[in-house]
Amino acid sequence: NGRAVRRVLGGICSKLVLADGTIAGSDLDMASAVRFGVAELELTLAEALRMASHYPARYLRLDDRGTFRPGMRMDAVHLDDGLFAKATWLSGEKQLAG
Repeated sequence: NGRAVRRVLGGICSKLVLADGTIAGSDLDMASAVRFGVAELELTLAEALRMASHYPARYLRLDDRGTFRPGMRMDAVHLDDGLFAKATWLSGEKQLAG
């Protein structure tokens, strides 16, 4: 629509706003959502990861992803101990950092 959107930094995630301050969206990546779920919502790491992968895949009826099993599409993220992304694979192919 041609309107300018700017990012306003926040605590958990940034928000995206229009020039008049109207919220245009959020800027939350899944690794940050997992960290927030574990730290602030006291979710187990396993449940936070399911919320970021398995449940969305089921909701979207993406039956070939969301779990690690033979025959499934292998999209994965290697998280370090702080739950920050270190490497990514799409369809089993490691992606170059960008």
